[in-house]
Amino acid sequence: MDTPTNETTAQAATDQASLPTGKLVLIGIFGPVSNPEGLVRTSGGKIKRVRQGTRLRNATISTIAPDHIVMSHGTTTTVLTFPDTKNGS
Repeated sequence: MDTPTNETTAQAATDQASLPTGKLVLIGIFGPVSNPEGLVRTSGGKIKRVRQGTRLRNATISTIAPDHIVMSHGTTTTVLTFPDTKNGS
């Protein structure tokens, strides 16, 4: 049973200005706590499904928590959090 998406929801879900562009953006985290996965949008606009051990932008996803993803590259660690869409960052 398919229910059509109302126009307000459809517009909000496809608003190009809602997320920062030109950089890696965390979109969502899902799955069981024991093996969570994440969705990120690359700087080029592609959506990637990631899990612990996934290589992304010369880094490896080392941790996926309920509110962030940790990426490691050598001795450098980057924490990717959900964007603050109210402030555009």
